[in-house]
Amino acid sequence: FTSPHVSTFRERIRIDGEMISRRAVEDIFPEVMECSDNNQIGASFFELTTLSAFQHYSREKVDFAVIEVGVGGSLDATNVITPILSVITSIGLDHTRILGETLQEITHQKAGIIKPGIPVIVGPTVVQEITEKIAAELRCNHTRIEGPFSCFEDENSKIAEIALRKLTNDSIDEISLQKALSIVPFCRMEEFFSHFPDSNRTLISSIPFKNNSINTSSNPKNGIRVILDVAHNPTAFVELFKALRSKYPNATYRVVVGLSADKDLTECLKTVFSVADCVHFVSSSQSSRAASTDQLREIIKNSASNASKIDPRFDGDVTETIRYAVQSSVNRLKNGSTNREEIVVCTGTFYIMKDIRSTLGIVDETDSDDLNEQSGTYVKI
Repeated sequence: FTSPHVSTFRERIRIDGEMISRRAVEDIFPEVMECSDNNQIGASFFELTTLSAFQHYSREKVDFAVIEVGVGGSLDATNVITPILSVITSIGLDHTRILGETLQEITHQKAGIIKPGIPVIVGPTVVQEITEKIAAELRCNHTRIEGPFSCFEDENSKIAEIALRKLTNDSIDEISLQKALSIVPFCRMEEFFSHFPDSNRTLISSIPFKNNSINTSSNPKNGIRVILDVAHNPTAFVELFKALRSKYPNATYRVVVGLSADKDLTECLKTVFSVADCVHFVSSSQSSRAASTDQLREIIKNSASNASKIDPRFDGDVTETIRYAVQSSVNRLKNGSTNREEIVVCTGTFYIMKDIRSTLGIVDETDSDDLNEQSGTYVKI
């Protein structure tokens, strides 16, 4: 169970990688909504979605369910369960309006998922003194994953390894462990060569930085290298561009970015402009929380060097901006105007990704009008 989704509500609820069926959503979601209405609960969209996921997993009698917290931990809708293992991955300064302004405050909120007697694994940036103290009080086995790691995927792989060992009481054999770790989960980070405006693309990797598995030997003249990544807070932007610069140190970067207004826009853009050679601002029509392009420009207006990197053509419009950005890179490649590869990086809020993917010719499943009505996804979130 993950959130949010990119193209279809059904992405949020999966079993063995397969999305929940349309029929199951149409059966379950109205039941949950009716229960909320009849009992005057006034459940939020996320709470209704969480309950729908639990209902689906119960009906399908899953052996294990991996439940991702929405925001924080203590007060999150998912925190009604008693798990067999709690995991707190690395944290950063995100959702600070809700969770607090410091890593200490955020750790306290995240630690709300620690339950009496249930083992807990924490990532390198979690404030260990806080989680250790809570774990001791609740008599939990506490394991800290030591960093640093070259990227989030390496850290997550290590967490998965420790989790599997704990869940099997260290009885899992090495072959089974490696097989389990090699399974590629649904991931919203992709890299491919685009022959835009042609529809054909060559997908390189759905998790481009995992175990150095990018096919860097591919000839970029086959197309423009495009990276899609939903980095949407300062820590994630730092990790994204650190990985990109490590993998492609001689490349230039044309960045298409859209953000939610409740993020730390200054710090996010600071990282973007420290790496990007050209920046296009877009704004999502799918979210009421979207930062306008005027807001983004206001932040960097006092920096002449940064302001000069902004390309204002088709300002804000996701579809036209993507068309223009990729076509500009294609033209540079065809004209031989540079000896350095230019990579197009599309990043920021989840809510711009559906339009970006569609514009690039990526065919995703989408929801019918009936399914949108049933799931409530017409509501801007």
